[in-house]
Amino acid sequence: MTTRVLVEALGVVVAVDVTEAEVATRFRAAWVASLAEDGAEPDVVIDDSDLPGREADALLELLTQRVTIEAIGVRAGELLMFHACALANPDTGAAVVMVGPSGMGKSTLSMTHGTRWAYVTDETAAIEDDGTLLPYPKPLSMVGSGTVKEQVAPEAAGLTVACAPLRVAAVLLLERDPGVTAVQVTEVPPAQGIALVAEHTSYLAKMDRPLAQIAALLRSTDGLRRVSYAEARDLAPLLEELLTQPLAEPSLVEPVETSPGSTSSLGEAEPTAEDQRDDGDRLISAIRRTVLDEHTEDGEAVVLLPDGHVLALSPLASTVLAALADGPQTVPSIAAILAAEFGAPPDGDTEAATLAALTSLAQADLIRLDPPG
Repeated sequence: MTTRVLVEALGVVVAVDVTEAEVATRFRAAWVASLAEDGAEPDVVIDDSDLPGREADALLELLTQRVTIEAIGVRAGELLMFHACALANPDTGAAVVMVGPSGMGKSTLSMTHGTRWAYVTDETAAIEDDGTLLPYPKPLSMVGSGTVKEQVAPEAAGLTVACAPLRVAAVLLLERDPGVTAVQVTEVPPAQGIALVAEHTSYLAKMDRPLAQIAALLRSTDGLRRVSYAEARDLAPLLEELLTQPLAEPSLVEPVETSPGSTSSLGEAEPTAEDQRDDGDRLISAIRRTVLDEHTEDGEAVVLLPDGHVLALSPLASTVLAALADGPQTVPSIAAILAAEFGAPPDGDTEAATLAALTSLAQADLIRLDPPG
């Protein structure tokens, strides 16, 4: 007999149909902080018979993963969703989002500090465009004696569960290093910070101006901070500082008019007759390739490529892309722009240096050289 358990994840009602009664009981107990109201209409249905393996702990881990995956899929394009854990001040609603890949200790951080602070999530931090953070108190995925992670209810772990409303007060990029003797906190430059956070964001391509949304969030939280640490307990003083500071006003994404360099018009343009030599031999022309999104922060561009990769560009590369926004340019014309902006290279050969820079941009699929260099 199948047992249906209704849970709420990121505002999505997920119905989980479980074949074994014992597994259903354990699943419900693990998800007790996220159970949906009885009779709620599900947005997604998961059937455990579709999942491989029947061992209980492995099945519970797979079900937890599927709930998160399905909820993220439903909210794709609606929320910034970071691969992150988060803790909040239960009195003020201020939250710290700690971004990082698997293995950075996010569940351990949640377990260690969720008794002093309120537990928000150990997997997915979902943020609305005004900086509001959605609580997602899923079970903590804790490594046990085997290779399968145990699903532990927050309350069973002695944690306080965060309640809405929550606002992001700080964003940290985790780097766990057992060799670090003291916590190291480094401020990340704005453009690089946007690119690094974007690497850990789900469904970027489905969002409207995702890079600008990340930039607005980081502006309102004093930028991204890279944190190197050895043990979860080492972060206690930093979390105390960040979660007790006054909340800043959110930085909203400002509307912009479409321009020749914006996302909607970054198609490739063909060289014109002006790009030809008088003798019929064509000069090398640089032509912009299409990108999914582009944002400029402090004069440096960040671009989202069609393959999903995000690149933070140097000031020189950003200047080149800006120069190509209105159409193709020849190497001499781009060289003149770069010389005016940055001065001549040490050897004085501006065109050779420009061609080398353009070749690098072409290798990154940001531009096309015609004819190929």
